[in-house]
Amino acid sequence: MIETGILQFNCGNANNEKAKAVFDSIDPTRFPILAIQEPMITERRPNVTYIPKNFRPSRPVYYGMRVVFLIHDKIPLTGWEVREATDHVEWIKVETSRGGLHLVNIYNPPGQANEPRIEKWPQLRDILEETEGESILVIGDFNCHHPLWGGAGVTREPKAEHLLLEMGKKSLEVLNERGVPTWQRNERKTTIDLGFASPDIATSILRYSPRSEWTTMEDHFPIEIQIAARIEKKGESKRFATKNAPWGAIIEDVAESQWLVNDPHTTIKNLIESIHAALSRHCRRVRPSDWSRPEWSPKAAELLAGARQAKARHRRTRNPEDAIEWKRMRNALKREMRSNARTRWRKLINTLTEDEGHPDHPHNSL
Repeated sequence: MIETGILQFNCGNANNEKAKAVFDSIDPTRFPILAIQEPMITERRPNVTYIPKNFRPSRPVYYGMRVVFLIHDKIPLTGWEVREATDHVEWIKVETSRGGLHLVNIYNPPGQANEPRIEKWPQLRDILEETEGESILVIGDFNCHHPLWGGAGVTREPKAEHLLLEMGKKSLEVLNERGVPTWQRNERKTTIDLGFASPDIATSILRYSPRSEWTTMEDHFPIEIQIAARIEKKGESKRFATKNAPWGAIIEDVAESQWLVNDPHTTIKNLIESIHAALSRHCRRVRPSDWSRPEWSPKAAELLAGARQAKARHRRTRNPEDAIEWKRMRNALKREMRSNARTRWRKLINTLTEDEGHPDHPHNSL
């Protein structure tokens, strides 16, 4: 089964210090997306927070932000986009093998227990209305208590009742196991880090488990989320690593494949297929370079290879049909590159226009 891991973690402003060991231990191939609450960002270094190797932030870091996604740098930039982001709520959309998945990361500040609703409900409500009927996963530190997730004897706070009622109206299901704490300090335990999912995502959640053993801090626990879906990374190379290939075994396989027949056209076709099958069995693929362009979609890489092959074929045959195919592949590649460029441009515009009133925004330094 293909799984994708998401790590939900309120690091308590300690990812530069006490929680750094947790971040350094994360395998990005297992957890390609980290949903972080309360990252450590100081007034002295307002645009810096600790980011583990092989991850990049979903948006520029600034003093005052309370949520951020860290995304594996092998996921193409065209495979995800920031839809909306404020200090306390961030919404991204990720392309998966199941289609688009909306991820919402929220930090709701602590408040009075008798408040009628969580402080950041208006922002969350707007996102839920816009994504109604689509696949969505809402995770974060909600700072509200209810026996449904906290267990017997836990106070039933009005804001938690309101949250539960409204999430139910949107058909979102609670992922927390009842009575399993997500926060501990000395003998005090509670459940305030929550997860909600649309029905299709809830049924594909293989694990939603707080992992107290993954941190030495007495505070929030990292939460492991495993979903039965694949987030696309850089495509597998189609090239074989022929330099150290076991040619003896390959030649033997080809010789036994009975590729030779009377028709020369069929013979050539059979030989090519036999060689490819033997290489697939005995030779590993070239590993894509870590420096290859992450903003290129897998489709663009395929179209580029196809255009090069069509060009070579046309130069070899000078056939008018091959010329038409070469032109078609070139035009398809240009369209895909324009689409990628639009995606990158939108990301830049979102970065430059979000939270323009913030003192650390680039516009305000001009």
